[in-house]
Order: sequence, then C-alpha cells, then structure tokens
Amino acid sequence: GNTIAHTNDGGVTWTSQLQASGWFRSMFFYNNQIGFAAGQMYSTQDGLIARTTNGGVNWQTSTLPNSGEIRRIFFVSSSVGWIASWSNKLFKTTDGGNSWIEQSYGVGASISTIFFENTSVGWITGDNFIRRTTDGGNTWQTISFPFSPIYIGGIKHINGVLWVANYNAVYYTSNNGATWQTLPSSPQAWDQINAAHFFPSGKIYATTGGGSMRYIPAGVNACSSG
Repeated sequence: GNTIAHTNDGGVTWTSQLQASGWFRSMFFYNNQIGFAAGQMYSTQDGLIARTTNGGVNWQTSTLPNSGEIRRIFFVSSSVGWIASWSNKLFKTTDGGNSWIEQSYGVGASISTIFFENTSVGWITGDNFIRRTTDGGNTWQTISFPFSPIYIGGIKHINGVLWVANYNAVYYTSNNGATWQTLPSSPQAWDQINAAHFFPSGKIYATTGGGSMRYIPAGVNACSSG
C-alpha cells in the first residue's frame, strides 16, 4: 500500500504517518528513530524511498530513477545501507540515503534478502544463489548451498554461524558454506517460508506461504552457539 502507519499499543490502533504517490514493499529501522521504507512510484519505473530520523513523526520521500520496484532494504549504520530491486539491481548509500551508487553482484536474478554484520561483510540471497562480500559490496563470492530449491526467506550471521531459512527448513553453517546442517526442530512439512527473523536468544520466527506465523524452537539456544 501507499500508507505508513504507526502503533503504540501493539497493533490495537494505528495512526497514519505518510501517504505516498506510490506503494511500499519493504521497511527497515536502524534504531527507534532512523528508518526507511521503499517501493515504487505509481506512474514510473522509479524507486520510491521514504526516510525518517524522528521515529516516523516526519518522513522525507525521494525517488531512485529507473531502479524498478525496491524489494529489500538493509542499513548497518545510520549512514551506510543497501537496497535491492526486482529489476536485478543493488544500490549502496554511504550518506544516509541522500545518494545511491549501483553495485554489481554478478547474478542475473533479483535479490530476496540482504544482511550485513558491518560495513564490510555481508550476504545477499535470491533464487538459487547465496553470495558474500568482505569489501562492502565491491566484490562478491558464491557460497555453496547443496539444497534445492534455493528460495531463502531469511538470513543472519550470529556469533560465527550463518543461518538461512530456505523453503521449508532452516539450515546453518559455521565454515562459510563448506558444510551445512539442518536445524533438528525445523518443520519440514511447512509451506514455503516467505520471511524469517533470527534472534540471538535462539528464537526464530517465520511466516509461511499459508499466511501463518510460526515459531521454530532452536533447542539449546542454537542461534547463540558458536
């Protein structure tokens, strides 16, 4: 939709903060004050980006020419972040979104997830690929993933372990993809995982193709183990 709304009571009531001339696909808050929402303008192929620095009280909108619909946003600091579009494009900013530079990632498919643990090291995923950078996105290396199909709904690197929610299971590797293991409690019978969030406490929450939200118990704090 074209509206950003805010709640202070856990979703019981909502207050509209912005109505834009386009639709939003993705939202990311770096902290409780600095946040971004992105999508596409109604009448053009330009990307739509909205930014707040005061918790959503005020939003500033801008466009990214010919980017197509922006699918994902991730910021690793208040100034450094990345956005990915359905048009197989990746952009980086180092000034809080005032300007964007396109980066090549070497795959002719759109990016479905982005995660950076600092301004240098990060991962991107899409249909049938996982790639890793150690230089802020200037160059990318392929991470081996021996499971099919590759449709990753969530990725995070915690304490030396890379976690991915792929299709209907959760996998992890501690050696950059040389070997992978399946989370024992991962429910193989699920519908396709559309999105997942990993917490350092070991909890994993995911939404599935059936429209439901699931909690994956990670055993003895699997995500927080080294």
